Amino acid sequence: MDNQGQQDQGRRRRFPRRLFRRGVGVLSGGRYFLAQGGEISEGGMSFRSDEKLKVGALVVLSFQIPDGQFVSVRAEIRNQDQKGNEIGYGCAFENIAFERKREIRHFVTNRPESEN
Repeated sequence: MDNQGQQDQGRRRRFPRRLFRRGVGVLSGGRYFLAQGGEISEGGMSFRSDEKLKVGALVVLSFQIPDGQFVSVRAEIRNQDQKGNEIGYGCAFENIAFERKREIRHFVTNRPESEN
């Protein structure tokens, strides 16, 4: 894990998170690829991919909120963590619509006991 990732791990999270094991479309530098979602909160999400992205890069993430709307939102790559060929990325949403935040909050707060 890089130094930035270690610093981020030590901070307290601002929003509760929930597992989000679904496909996520990522648009970066004119290239579009699919990644595997990790966790989601109303402030951002994590995903895994074998594509290389830089910390600080701006991307557009596209995903479906379970029992909710399709979301396309701009995000900033805040940290990365490499395990084997796959790289895990943590992103912070920028200017996400209030309605989408509310749907994500609803999804996160309604997690089943098996995820606790």
